Amino acid sequence: MSRPTVPDVIERFRSYHRGNPVWGALHVILEAGNFRDKDCRWCAAHAREIGDSEGEALAETLLTMSQTQRRRIADRA
Repeated sequence: MSRPTVPDVIERFRSYHRGNPVWGALHVILEAGNFRDKDCRWCAAHAREIGDSEGEALAETLLTMSQTQRRRIADRA
């Protein structure tokens, strides 16, 4: 599976952020700066628990990306 690039997904993250100004289910990653795989898995599970399907999908996307890419998403979105 090929890893998505930041330009491939940035608009989707920006859209999510507009609806969730403190990053909703992705807060642990994109607001608090915890970029490890286990943090992405936790956010995906949390999003699933609260019925946030977009947050879950975005957390799964972050899981396929490097930590550097995750930081870039946090900085650019």
